[in-house]
Parts: sequence; C-alpha cells; structure tokens
Amino acid sequence: HVLTTTVAPFLGVFGLTYLFVEFGPNTTTFVLPSELFPTELRATGHGIASGLGKLGAFAGVFLVPTLETHLGLSGMLLVAAGFAGAGVLLTMLLPEAAGRRLDDLSPVELQPTRRAPVDPASARTKRAAAGETVPAPAWNIATRPGVPHTGTAP
Repeated sequence: HVLTTTVAPFLGVFGLTYLFVEFGPNTTTFVLPSELFPTELRATGHGIASGLGKLGAFAGVFLVPTLETHLGLSGMLLVAAGFAGAGVLLTMLLPEAAGRRLDDLSPVELQPTRRAPVDPASARTKRAAAGETVPAPAWNIATRPGVPHTGTAP
C-alpha cells in the first residue's frame, strides 16, 4: 500500500488526521477554559480541565485494548464515536464567548483578597523610612547560605 511504503503521502495523511483529532479536544481542553472560567479562578479551572483530559487519555490506553478484545474493532470504534458525540453535545452547552468581555461571562462574584495591613509603627518600617539600610527578612532566599548573591536583593 502506498501509505506504508512512501513517506510523503503517509506524512500528509498523518498530518491531516492529527489536525482534525486535535481540533475538537484541543479547543475544549485549552481554549474554552481560558475564556469561560472567572478571571480569579482561570488557572485553577484550566488545570482541572487539562488534568481531566489527561486522565481520560490515561484510561483510554487501558480501555481501548480491552474494548477491542470484547467488542471487536467496529464495536470499539462505535464506543469512541459515542464518546466523541457526547463531547460535542457537552461542548455545545457552554456559553459562546465571541464578542463578549471575559469578565462578563462569569456570574461568579468573588471577594477581593485582603492583605494584612502594614504596621506603620514597626521598627523595620521606621528604620526604612528614615533611610537606614534594612537587612532582608530571614525568609528572603538571597540571604540564605549557599545562594549566590546577585547584588540586586535589598
């Protein structure tokens, strides 16, 4: 067969197959989460979506050979088509983000993160305000032994 003996046709068919295989899952796993999760939770939501995609790929490695043994090739491909159809239907339930601000897509209202107030009476703050050189705090990595000093740390 020409695809198994000639490199160029194989690469062309492989490239087109890969393009269409990645077109749907890639959009659902990577593009949509970055548009649909609230700004404050975007990284977490993106990580969850990515992790679930990888979990599905991990499970598929073990399930596909078992399905092929029990259902045959055509049965296994029907199961795969069913999952692909379910993925399309679930993706269609997501809101369309085109032409909308990303902040407007989420109904979630999060409270702003509160930071501890700086105590203006602290000795460190007073010394720094007076222009005195204040040593870096103990948690600063630049002050730890064995860490090369670049000269940029306070």
